[in-house]
Amino acid sequence: MIESHSIFLLSAALTAIIGLILLIAVSKLNPFITRFWFSLGLAVAAGMPFTACIPPFELGMGTTLGHIAIIAPYCCATCKTTRGK
Repeated sequence: MIESHSIFLLSAALTAIIGLILLIAVSKLNPFITRFWFSLGLAVAAGMPFTACIPPFELGMGTTLGHIAIIAPYCCATCKTTRGK
């Protein structure tokens, strides 16, 4: 049988996903800010202390933005060379 805590976590995750979709697609809120607040809220709902929520978020977001920062100059350089042709 499924524990009540597991059901709570699944329903919290489902609520967060639906909330993200609604706030980003319908309300046109900034996706970065929306994901930030929902990820913190879901971590706290899962039982993490608030002070322990920030380091994993920084690590994940830093890794993602680090990859984007590496790819973006390449894409811009490629666009500039293809426009001139």
